[in-house]
Amino acid sequence: MNQPQSSGSFQSIPLDHIRPSGTNPRKHFDQAKLEELAESIRAMGVTQPVLLRPRLVYVDAGAQESYEIVSGERRYRASRIAGKEEIPALVREMSDEEALQIQMIENLQRQDLHPMEEADGYRALMASGATAEDVAKKAGKTLGYVLQRLKLLQLEVDAKEIFAAGHITQGHALLLARLTPHDQERAITYSLLGLRDWEIDKKKTPSENIQRRLRDRASSAKNGGGRVISTTEDQLHDWIKSNVLLVLKGVPWDLGDAELLPAAGPCTTCEKRAGTNAALFQDLTTVAETCTDPACFAEKQKAFAAQELRLAKEAGTPLLKLSAKSGHDKLEEPAVKFEPGPLAESKPGVKNVRTSKPVVVARKAIREGQWVEAKKGECPSVVQGIFTDGPNRGKTRWVCVDQSCKVHKHTVTTPRATNLQASAASSNAPKLSPAEALLEGKKRERETKKERFVTMEILRMVHVDGTVKEIDVTRKLVRDFWEAAEYDVDVEMIAEVMGLKPAKHKTTNKPTMAGAIETFLDKEPTPGVLMDFASLLYVAYDDCDRSDLIMHAMKSGAGDPKELIRDLELQFEDENPLPAELAKPAPAKAAKKAVKKSAAKPKAVGVDKKSAAAGAAAEARA
Repeated sequence: MNQPQSSGSFQSIPLDHIRPSGTNPRKHFDQAKLEELAESIRAMGVTQPVLLRPRLVYVDAGAQESYEIVSGERRYRASRIAGKEEIPALVREMSDEEALQIQMIENLQRQDLHPMEEADGYRALMASGATAEDVAKKAGKTLGYVLQRLKLLQLEVDAKEIFAAGHITQGHALLLARLTPHDQERAITYSLLGLRDWEIDKKKTPSENIQRRLRDRASSAKNGGGRVISTTEDQLHDWIKSNVLLVLKGVPWDLGDAELLPAAGPCTTCEKRAGTNAALFQDLTTVAETCTDPACFAEKQKAFAAQELRLAKEAGTPLLKLSAKSGHDKLEEPAVKFEPGPLAESKPGVKNVRTSKPVVVARKAIREGQWVEAKKGECPSVVQGIFTDGPNRGKTRWVCVDQSCKVHKHTVTTPRATNLQASAASSNAPKLSPAEALLEGKKRERETKKERFVTMEILRMVHVDGTVKEIDVTRKLVRDFWEAAEYDVDVEMIAEVMGLKPAKHKTTNKPTMAGAIETFLDKEPTPGVLMDFASLLYVAYDDCDRSDLIMHAMKSGAGDPKELIRDLELQFEDENPLPAELAKPAPAKAAKKAVKKSAAKPKAVGVDKKSAAAGAAAEARA
C-alpha cells in the first residue's frame, strides 16, 4: 500500500476501496436528504473531500488496499447513490485514538446531530481515557451540558424509543433520564401517556402497556387525533416533583451512615442525591438535599426503623410500633404495662410512694386513632413509639395509648367482632347463658376459619398451573405479605417452624431470623413451600387485610371479587358441614315469645290456637 505523508495527501479513491467506520457516532441517515445530496453531486460533484485513513483488509488473495472513513460518510453514501465510481479524499495516517477524536468532534459540531448520538460520542471519547472536563473543552461545551447529554444514556428502552421517534422533546428526555428505570416507566405511564390504574392491563409488563398505548396514540394521530404525547415539559416536571423527588432534610437517619444500607452507601455521596451533582440536577431542583430514588429512600426508612426497634429492645426500653393506618377499635390487650419505679422524692410529712413506669408490651403496630399524640410525662401512659409504615416511617413520637385516659381524648369504636353483642346490649336483650355464650364463640371461631380458608384459596389461585409467570406473581404477593406483617408476627417462631437458621439481614447485616426469612424468599422456593410459608404467616398475622390478596387474584383472572368470595365461602361450607349443635333451632324461649307476639294479632278465621302456635313456632325456627 502506498504510504501517504503524515500531513495527508489529496487523492481520488475508488468507492469500492472505502468502507465506513464502526466508531462513527452518526448512526441514522435521512434517506430523503441523501437523495438531495446525490442530485447535487450528479450536477457539481463532491466539493469537499472526505477524510480517510489507510487500512489493510485481508481476503483470500492476501492483503488488499483499503481505506476507512474518518469523516464524510454521508458524502460517501450520496456518491454511491449518484452512481459515482470515485470520490476526492484526503488520506492521512492516524491512530485509532486520533481517528476517534476527529470523528467525535467533527460530528458533535453538526447542527442536526440527535442528542442520543451526541451522548454516544461523549461516551466514546471518555472510553478512550478522556474525562468529562476534557470532553467539554474539546467540544466547546459547558461541563453541565456534557453531563446532561451523558445522562441520556440512562434512558430505559421505552424512553429511548419515544425520544428517537420524536414524540418527546430533549427536555422531556433529560427529566426522565435522571430517574430510576422503574420511575421512568411510572412517569411515561402516568404522566406522558396519562393512563389511570383501571386502564392498565395488570397481566402485562409496564413496557407492554406503554407500547400498546403508543400504538393506539400513533394510529389516532395519523387520523387527525393530535400528538402522540401532549404532556408539556412543565407538566412532567411537576409530576416528578410530586411523585418522585423526596426531601432528605429531616429524615431520621444520618445521611453519612454507610452501614445503614450497605448496598446503597451513604446519602451524602450518592449520585442520585441532587446536591452530589448540582450541574446535573440544577434544572430539576435547586434543593441540594433531594433524593431522586424513592425505592432506595423507602429501603432506608425500613432499615432505620428495624435498627431502632432492635437497639431499643436490646437496651430494655422497647419502642411502641406506630402505624399511619387509621383505626379506632378498642385495643384487645393493653399496649403498655406498668412496672415499679424508684421511690418518689421524699417530702416532709408525706409517706414515700413508689412510682411506676410504663413499659411497652404490644407486639403489633398500634393504628393512628388507637394512639393519640402527647408530650412526654403528660399522663402515666405516655410512651415513645416509632412509625413502622407510612411517610414518617422511622420517626419517633410520644403517644398516649390509654383509651380511657382522662388527659387525652380517645375515640373508640366497637370492634367488628363484638357488633352482635353490642347491638344485643343496646336492645336490652337478655344476657347469654354460659351454654349460649359457648355456642356464639364456636360460631365466631367457624367464621374465622372460613375467612382464613377463603384467604388461603385466593393465595393458591395465583399459581394454579405453576407456570413461571404465575409463580412470580405469587412470590411477589407473598413477599409483600411478609413486608406488611414482619413487625407484627413472632419472626423467631415462624423461622423455627420453617426449619430456617439465622442469616445476615440485608438492613442490619447481622445474623437474624428475619434475615433467614429474607434469604429463604430470595432463593425462590417452590410454590408448595411458598404456600406453606404464606399459610403460617397468615395464621400468625391476625390483622391480615385481604384486599391486597383479592386484588392480585383479580389480576390472575379470578373474576368478580364478590362472586369469588361467595363461591369460596360455599366451598368451605361444602367441605366443612355445619355441626349439629350450630344448626339447632331457636331456643324454646324464643318460640314462646313468638307465640305471645302472634297471639296479639287478629286471629285468622278458621284457624285454632293450636295451629297458630305451631305456625308461630315454625316461623321462629325459620
